[in-house]
Amino acid sequence: MRESLKVVGIGVIRLIDKGTGRVRLEKAWRNDIHSGLASGVCGELAGEADVHVGKLEQCTLRDTDYNIIKTLSPPSTLEHRGYSDHDDVHAIWEDASSDEYTVGGVSIASVYNTTTRAIAFKSGLNVSKTSTDKLVVEWVINVYFKTPPW
Repeated sequence: MRESLKVVGIGVIRLIDKGTGRVRLEKAWRNDIHSGLASGVCGELAGEADVHVGKLEQCTLRDTDYNIIKTLSPPSTLEHRGYSDHDDVHAIWEDASSDEYTVGGVSIASVYNTTTRAIAFKSGLNVSKTSTDKLVVEWVINVYFKTPPW
């Protein structure tokens, strides 16, 4: 029987009112994993030279035409967590600046030495940040596994 590795990306973007701390807007999504993660994992397992997944480091905000607005780095939270059926990496990036912009999409990337590798993305967001908002992007990447009976 063939078992498959399952990788699930879960993301959320929030606008939080800086004055009250209340969430003004929240949009969530699942499974927008980029091919860069797959090629990085498989390349590393195959021992290919200079192929590394790297450390999750960057969150790039893009406008509705997918031009770069800004890149948030490093994440304010970056942690590896283990469970009985999967491990995950949990990352949070924040922008508390007074900048105003509309986010059409976000992407996250890892960095190894000087190489940046796309890990996951989400398009079609259309989230407008005002000067009184803090923008928060949170991503969890779950890697599910089976434990052998021996």
